[in-house]
Amino acid sequence: MSLAKQAGRAFSLMFFRRVWGALVSFSVMAYLARTLDKSDFGVVAISAVLLQFIQILAISGIGEYLIFYQEEDKKKMYQSAFWLNIFLGLIVCMAVLVVLPFWADFYNDPRIFNIILFLLISFFFSVFSSLPNALFRKDLNYKPMILIQTIFGTLNNLGQVAAAFMGLGVYSLVVPNAILMPFMALATYYYSGFKPMLQIRVSYWKPIFKYTRYVIMQRVLGKFINEGDTFIVGKFFGMNTLGIYNLAYQFSNLFMGYFLPLITNITFPVFAKNNKDLQMVKNHYLRMIQLISVVSVPVITLMIINANVLITTIYGSKWNDAVIIFQLLSLFVMVKTLTSPTNGLFNALGYPQKIVYFMLYFVPVFLLSIYFGASTQSIIYFTIVLVIVRIFGSLYMMSKSLSLIDANKFTLFYDVIISFSISIGISLVVIYLDISNQSGFVFSLIYVFFFTSYYYIIRKSKFYEIKNEIQRLFFKK
Repeated sequence: MSLAKQAGRAFSLMFFRRVWGALVSFSVMAYLARTLDKSDFGVVAISAVLLQFIQILAISGIGEYLIFYQEEDKKKMYQSAFWLNIFLGLIVCMAVLVVLPFWADFYNDPRIFNIILFLLISFFFSVFSSLPNALFRKDLNYKPMILIQTIFGTLNNLGQVAAAFMGLGVYSLVVPNAILMPFMALATYYYSGFKPMLQIRVSYWKPIFKYTRYVIMQRVLGKFINEGDTFIVGKFFGMNTLGIYNLAYQFSNLFMGYFLPLITNITFPVFAKNNKDLQMVKNHYLRMIQLISVVSVPVITLMIINANVLITTIYGSKWNDAVIIFQLLSLFVMVKTLTSPTNGLFNALGYPQKIVYFMLYFVPVFLLSIYFGASTQSIIYFTIVLVIVRIFGSLYMMSKSLSLIDANKFTLFYDVIISFSISIGISLVVIYLDISNQSGFVFSLIYVFFFTSYYYIIRKSKFYEIKNEIQRLFFKK
C-alpha cells in the first residue's frame, strides 16, 4: 500500500476514534459539570500540571525517536528504548512523591495530594503503552491502537459517570482511569506484537538522549506556555475561578483536541518518511494547511458565535462566566490549528533545536505578560493578554518552519488567509457585541454564506480540489 493510502486510512480511523470520543466525552462532561463543583475541576487541573511537568523531563521524545530511527538495527533499539522508558518512568514516580506534599501546601488544598496519587498510577501504566503506540504510529498501523483507545476511553468516561453518581465527587474524574490503565497497557502490548526481552543495551541510550534532549526542552518550555496560565490562575484567582477557566479552556480545545492529533499523528511520520525529499514534504504540508483551514476553522468560528447557547445548554447556567473566556481562547485555538504541523515539520527534518531556541526567548516574555495580565485582577484581561501573546508566537514559528521547505510565499496561502480573515473578523464582531442566542443563529447564517460563497463561487476550482482531498482521506478505500 502506498504511503498516501496508508496516511488516508490512518486519518479515517483516527477520525472515527476522535468523533466517537468527542460524543462520549461531551455527554459525560455535561453530566459531570452539573454534578461536581467548579473547584473540583480546578483541583484536578492543578494536580495534573505537576505530574505533566515532571513526566516531560523524563520520558519525552522517546516515541518520536522510534519513529525517526530508520536503521537496520531498529529492533535492538526498540528493546533498549523499552527499558530506558521504564527506568525513567520510575524516576518520575519517585520525583512526584517527593514534591507532592509541597505542591499541595502551596495551593492550600489537601485534596491535591490524593488526586495526584491516582494520576500517578495512570501515568506509570501509560509509560508501558508509549512504546507499542509509537510503533503503531511509525508503521501508520492505527487500527489496533484506535480499537484499544476507543474501548478503554469509553469505559473510562462511563466509569466517571458511575463514580460521580455514587458520590465520589472530585475523585470521579481520576479513579476510573487509574483502574483501567493497567488493562489498557496489557491490551496494547498484546496487539502490537512487541515482546520485551532482557536486552537493555545501554549503548543505545546515548543517541536517544542526544535526539530527545531537544524534544524534552521543547516539551518543557512548551508546558510553561500551555500550563503557565493554570499555575497563575490557580494562585491569583483561586480554585473556583480556575475551574471556570479550565472548563472554558477544555471546551475551546474540544474540537482541536480531537482534530489536532489527527494532524500531528499523521504529519510527523509522513514528514519523517520523506525527509530527504523537501518537495514531497512541502506538498503534504500545503495540502494539510488547506484542509485545516476549511475543516477546523469554520467549526471553531461557529462555536464562538454560538458560545452562549452551547455552554449553558451543555454544562448548565452556573457556567455562564465561562462564555467570554471560551470565546477569547478560541481565537488562539483557531490560529493554533493552522500552525499545528509546525513542530512536526521541525522534528521530522532534524531541526528540533530551532524550536528550543525560539522558546528560550518566548517563555520569559509569555510568563511576564500573563503575570501582568493577572495583576489586573480580571480573568478577562488576563485571557486577552494570553491570547494575543500566544497568537504572535505561533505565527512567528510557522513563518520559520515554512522557510525550511521554501514555502514562505504569500501566494501559496492566499485562500487560507482570505478564509481565515473572514472567520477572525466575524468572531471579533460577535465577541464585541456580546450577542444573544437568537442573534447567534443569524450571525451563523451570515458567516456560512460568506465562507461558502468564497470557495464555491469565487474559488470554485479550489473548492473541488479540497472536496477531492476530503474524499481521498475519508471515503476512498
